[in-house]
This record gives sequence, C-alpha cells and structure tokens, in this order.
Amino acid sequence: MPFNLESTFFIYFIVAIDVSRESSETGLPIIKKVEVDLKINLMESRALPALDQLLKDEKIHFFFENFDYAFVDAHKDNYRNYRETLMTLFKVGGIVIYDNTLWGGTVAMAEEQVPEILRSTRQPNWNLDKLFASSGPIR
Repeated sequence: MPFNLESTFFIYFIVAIDVSRESSETGLPIIKKVEVDLKINLMESRALPALDQLLKDEKIHFFFENFDYAFVDAHKDNYRNYRETLMTLFKVGGIVIYDNTLWGGTVAMAEEQVPEILRSTRQPNWNLDKLFASSGPIR
C-alpha cells in the first residue's frame, strides 16, 4: 500500500528554499495537482537569510515547534553556518543531510587513491565531515 501523508495523524509542513524562482516553480504543477501546495512554503532566497527568517517566524514555532528533517544542497563554504542555524530549528532526533559530504567516497580514500580532478574539492568536504563527526549528536 502506498504511503499517504493525508491518512496519517501527523501535521506536516515543508519549507523549500531556493535562490532561483525558476527551480522552485518547476515542480509547482505537480505540487498543485496532488493538492499539497498549502503545505509547502517555497522561499526564494539565499539560504542563511531564509533560515534567519524561519528563526523569527512565530507561526512556524507555534504550529510546528521544530523541524524534523533537512536536506542541504547549497553553497558548500557555508555548510558550517547552515549547521549552526539549523541546530536551533531542530528537535532532538532530527536529521540533517548535507549534499556532497561523501563526495563519491573520496573522503574515506587515501590521498593517492583520489582521482586528481577531485582532490581540490575533497579537502573541504573532509574537513566538514571531520567537524560533524567530532561534534557528536546534537541534543
């Protein structure tokens, strides 16, 4: 049996942040067709200002308290900053997934095994993974 969000007793709400209105609107016809457009807030913004706005939004905190899940695919140099802000928006047990942090497995490879073309991007991801691993679970 397919999973049906409408049949569950959970209240859900999705916040999607994108710098490009065009990207957000690509899926809008499907979102409207399945009638979940009132449960999705499409924010056209850079990530950090949008996250700061969510921190200040009293309606979000009144109805939903905290977030359960986030997928971050944004400016990689700001992942540390996104993490700090997201941790204030999340409840215990929430999950945050960061795009490219495994980078094709290169973060676990010995330096000499990493293809030359990926070496310059490997180190920032490795540093970020090391930071996340050393900080332990967020409570």
